[in-house]
Amino acid sequence: MFVRAQVDYAHRAASSFASGGCGVRKLSAVPVFPRHQELLQNTRSPLGSRLAPARLQATSTSEMRESVRVSPMLLEEPVPAILEDIDTLVLDCDGVLWQGEDLIEGSKEALIKLREAGKQLLFVTNNSSKSRAMYVEKFRKLGIHAEKEEIIGASYAAAAWLKNQNFDKKVFSIGDVGVSLELEELGIEVASAEGAEGGPGCNVDQFKELKVDEDIGAVVVGCDQAFDYRKLCYASVAIQQGAAFVATNADSADSIGGRLMPGAGAMVEAIAAAAATRPTLVAGKPSPWLLQLLRTEFGVDFSRACVVGDRLDTDIQMGVDAGAKLNVLTLSGVSTWADVEAVQEAGEGAVPHVAVPTLSYLVG
Repeated sequence: MFVRAQVDYAHRAASSFASGGCGVRKLSAVPVFPRHQELLQNTRSPLGSRLAPARLQATSTSEMRESVRVSPMLLEEPVPAILEDIDTLVLDCDGVLWQGEDLIEGSKEALIKLREAGKQLLFVTNNSSKSRAMYVEKFRKLGIHAEKEEIIGASYAAAAWLKNQNFDKKVFSIGDVGVSLELEELGIEVASAEGAEGGPGCNVDQFKELKVDEDIGAVVVGCDQAFDYRKLCYASVAIQQGAAFVATNADSADSIGGRLMPGAGAMVEAIAAAAATRPTLVAGKPSPWLLQLLRTEFGVDFSRACVVGDRLDTDIQMGVDAGAKLNVLTLSGVSTWADVEAVQEAGEGAVPHVAVPTLSYLVG
């Protein structure tokens, strides 16, 4: 039996930082970071706000410990000491290490320094387009060393959940090849779904004649660059007939070339509307299932972990839900400092302990 996952969005109290000098400043109203000004002002906010970036005034680490409980901090300069009490870094990829196929400045060197410091690195991405093996190859092409066992993608998380449920039927997969590869690697059969093929359209007569394989027990939805109306119809009928509705992730878009490119969440919402139901499970960040996977399969102790990501609603929310010692927002991806301020003003949603222009600001 499938149990509908419920995500607990309750906020936990922030843990204190490691001791030592910090280039951290309190909130006021003057722009900073000339080298990264484009990351902090006049940036498009997914929340629709364009607030002026904050300037930070120098403060001691003890003052920071208290103020960070109610207000996130921008780092004006690299502060390696902030990671002294951190054993594990749970790192997003898109918007933290790279954008599309382009490395973000300083990310490769930052990872080298973190490994030299003895930190455990886990790369946790909601991008479902690639399998873990495919991600290893992408890392290699970008000049970064990463083992398959260090990578947790949303496609793998979805497949692992089905395996955990002793799933023994077929899956109709909507998504790029990474979704099918992860399912097949865990011994889960992917349906050929002939009824979903035959062109992008589906008129009323074709819909009436649409035949869904009775052995399909789940529809797994990731980002599919060939998503069309016929797939939408097929998936919605399968779900209406009792198949579990599993979303790899709910990210609506990714920042590509300064614009938002539709992500898996756009397809998930289309299918949810068509089938008039919500997903049985959202496997990626910030789901309770992914946190369970990180704790049990990868041994993450979040009381000594730092979560780094570029999205408030997924990366930072996961860190807050997990009670991570340190949650860091990189301003090199989707969420902006304006978004942080908007969330604070609304009093709803997750805020980071620290925001940095790029990952490199954590290591110096």
